[in-house]
Amino acid sequence: MVVSRQVLVEADRNFCAKLPNLVIQFRRFIRNLAMLMVEDPPAKAVKRAASLINRKDAPILAAAMESEADYLITLDKKHFLKQKATPNIPIEVCTPADFLRIFERLWLQD
Repeated sequence: MVVSRQVLVEADRNFCAKLPNLVIQFRRFIRNLAMLMVEDPPAKAVKRAASLINRKDAPILAAAMESEADYLITLDKKHFLKQKATPNIPIEVCTPADFLRIFERLWLQD
């Protein structure tokens, strides 16, 4: 699992605003994950990603591309998929539920 600093900040902000009673549990969950933390992507990578997706989502896509992730798991899938250039995104974009189904299928193949 790879996550950028910006994604964690945004997720924490959303928990504080929308689910304040779960902030402590969310932070504990994040601390206990064995994830690779990547720095926010360089401006050049964000600019390249902005040619594939709207500017607001470009840093998220750029971080995923820079880390060579296979999947970008998001609850904001709608904004990624409604872009006209979506077929050019080199990463499979999916919801957490979609990814769990993919993971289960891959797990059962082994």
